[in-house]
Amino acid sequence: MVIWQDWVAAAVLFIVSALVRLTFLLWMRGDASLESLISKWDGRIYLAIAKYGYFSDVGGAPDPEVYQTRLAFFPGYPGLIVAVHSVTRLNYVTSALVISYAAGIVMTAGVMAMAARMGANRRLRLCAAMLVLGAPMSTTFTMVYTESVFLACAVWALVAMADKRWLLAGAFTFCAGFFRLTAVDLVAAFAVVVAVYAARNWRAWAAVAVSMLPLVSYLFYASSYTRDIGGYFGLQTKGWHSTFDFGRATVIWVSTQLREGNNVGYLLSIASIVGAIGAVIVSFRRLPLAYWLFGAAVTANVVLSDGIMHSRPRLLLPAVVLLLPVIFHFSQRRYALPAVATCWLLFGAWFSAYMIAVFEWAI
Repeated sequence: MVIWQDWVAAAVLFIVSALVRLTFLLWMRGDASLESLISKWDGRIYLAIAKYGYFSDVGGAPDPEVYQTRLAFFPGYPGLIVAVHSVTRLNYVTSALVISYAAGIVMTAGVMAMAARMGANRRLRLCAAMLVLGAPMSTTFTMVYTESVFLACAVWALVAMADKRWLLAGAFTFCAGFFRLTAVDLVAAFAVVVAVYAARNWRAWAAVAVSMLPLVSYLFYASSYTRDIGGYFGLQTKGWHSTFDFGRATVIWVSTQLREGNNVGYLLSIASIVGAIGAVIVSFRRLPLAYWLFGAAVTANVVLSDGIMHSRPRLLLPAVVLLLPVIFHFSQRRYALPAVATCWLLFGAWFSAYMIAVFEWAI
């Protein structure tokens, strides 16, 4: 169980790391405003959905060019933005950031709880938090993106799975299904964990079945409006060239860039892809089963699909949980820990700021 001191530490670490990441973003932003950077790319679409809904820009007649893009984005985050805006009267961007920051603190406490289930003491739990908060593309935790709110649900679901609290795991997985398609990886991990540890427990299987309802329901809903282009996955292919191809496109792209590329953003993307694959291999049997399954499923889902290759660092961010065994290498290296954590945070902040403020393509 995460004690109240860990929640305080989670809040402090999240805010301090956010300030570091935002400092790098301000340093590298050029002529762009901070608001435009923290709400760019997908953020603009989430804000548009919150303001106008899925089907038109200003609430008019449905426009296929609008909804065939917006329906790719799950309704949980824009729904929360509308709720916070309605209650507080804050503008939409600020409302979104309130959600992201609050969820980020919950996520950080959850990561510390994950480490605790691995036997980490307080110092190593703090190290685990910094591992996630300093990861490449972690600046998206403090943007108009779903990273922090989705991971808040996911990490607590994994904690509940590790504790064999099936109904609670189902509840957190259920919530994750409102935010992004990546919830399918969490559902898959949940099902395998139940098959291994509670195969004859009907309540556990009921929790698995119920946990996938938001995900499946939204896929059917989005597909009902996009049948002419192949449903939800057809709009993913149309808008982002995203389709499962067993990794063929990834291999070709990485090979081409290593031979001919000189774009820093592309090289950082390759490093993320290779690093995630390596983490899946190295962390096998070094993590609780639920943690490894989730990280491996996220990695497989991203690497084995076609799509926007330079978005891979962000899409692979949830797989950072695969690096948790690293913290135990510092259990006897008391004085190295602060230096390593600081370097990791600074590297992740630079990586994120470069991809958001300097790199010209979508993250």
